[in-house]
Amino acid sequence: MRRAIRDDQKEARRQALLDVAWSLFQQRPYESVNMFDVARGAGLAKGTVYLYFKTKEELFLVILERQFQQWFDAVDAQLHTLPPNSAVTELVNIINSSLASRPALVRLFAITHVFLEHNADFAAILHFKAGLLERLAHTGALIEARFPVFAPGAGAQFLLRAYALVIGIQSLADPASTVRQVIEARPELRVFEVDFSSEFTATLSALLKGMIE
Repeated sequence: MRRAIRDDQKEARRQALLDVAWSLFQQRPYESVNMFDVARGAGLAKGTVYLYFKTKEELFLVILERQFQQWFDAVDAQLHTLPPNSAVTELVNIINSSLASRPALVRLFAITHVFLEHNADFAAILHFKAGLLERLAHTGALIEARFPVFAPGAGAQFLLRAYALVIGIQSLADPASTVRQVIEARPELRVFEVDFSSEFTATLSALLKGMIE
């Protein structure tokens, strides 16, 4: 394949790498996605990937940023349809439904602080955190406008806490294969068998109740 020279060619290759990596992640665990398969899927040599992303973690941090933006856009769109003073249960429904339709994003959330932020450089992490902060503030303000029970700044705080819940509950709901086998082998250990959707809904509702009372 010819070398990309123009900026639009470089951007097209960068987007192709992101799209391939995201597609692979939706089909297999993060550990099973490698840079060779990403390059091959994009029709590029493996070494070319590193011209655009220094590490696999940096590649997926950019994917996370892009998926985060799409998720915030979807949540914002639903919030805009609600009248002021809506029932706070609507907020739980919006967050839960938006995540239920994005299982791969939930998986990506769960590995962000374990893998992605541990092998990306200062500039990449700063860019990611700055973008996340901006969206938290924007969507948090929308929440406060639709649900006046939230004090100024509490909307963003709620979203950050909800994000923490996603990470923790997803880690419990998707254990290592050996852990899953142990749980299935011993009936008394079924208490550790966690369904993400039902547990997240219940815990998010409890969090919301605690914040507004």
